[in-house]
Parts: sequence; C-alpha cells; structure tokens
Amino acid sequence: ADVADDSYHSAWFGSMEADFERAIADGPDSPVARDNLTEARTTLASIEAARESASSGSLAVKII
Repeated sequence: ADVADDSYHSAWFGSMEADFERAIADGPDSPVARDNLTEARTTLASIEAARESASSGSLAVKII
C-alpha cells in the first residue's frame, strides 16, 4: 500500500529498479523485459485512447 505522503513511491521503486536491472542483465527477450514492454504498450494505448476520447467530445474509443 502506498503511504499518503510518499511521493517517491519508495516501496514500489525498489522492486521496479530490481526488475529493470534484471531485464538489462537477462536481455531484451527475457520474460521480465517482455512483461515490461507489454505494460508500456498498454499504458501508451490507454493514454492515446484517453486523448482521442477527450478530443472527440468524450466519445467512447477502442483501445488497441
């Protein structure tokens, strides 16, 4: 759980940093690297869909 006054998200950052180091050590085809790229693609698709929806008067859009 996040602490309300922890803007640095220290509990989350430690494990994220360990995953990042493991992805570098294991290479771009490692499971942790693939999982991270999938999460990044999903995040970007969500942001793009939100922007498209906002620019079209809040119409529903498909997230691809």
